[in-house]
Amino acid sequence: MPNPEFLGDIVIARGVARRQAREAGHSELTELRVLALHGLLHLLGYDHEGDRGEMGRVERRLRRKGGLREGLIERHAVLGTPQRSRARSVRRGGWTPRD
Repeated sequence: MPNPEFLGDIVIARGVARRQAREAGHSELTELRVLALHGLLHLLGYDHEGDRGEMGRVERRLRRKGGLREGLIERHAVLGTPQRSRARSVRRGGWTPRD
C-alpha cells in the first residue's frame, strides 16, 4: 500500500547546480536550497506554467523567510529564457515533467 505521506523525490544535477550558482553569483549551497524549495513546491502540486503566478508568490514568500534573494521563476523571467532547470520532481509512480 502506498504511503500517503510520501510526495515524491527531488533530484538535482549537482554539476548543473554548481554552474547555475556561478551564473547567479551565489554559493552552490544557496543554489541547492533554491532548487530544493522549487522542487518541493512542485511536489505539493504547484505549477508556475499555468497557475497565474500563485507558485511564484508562495516561493517568493518562503524564500524571504529563508533568506534567499531570488528563485528560478524570477531568474528566468529576467533572463527571458525558458523555465527549465535540472531539478526534477519525482512523484510516486514515475517522473513528473516539471521545471
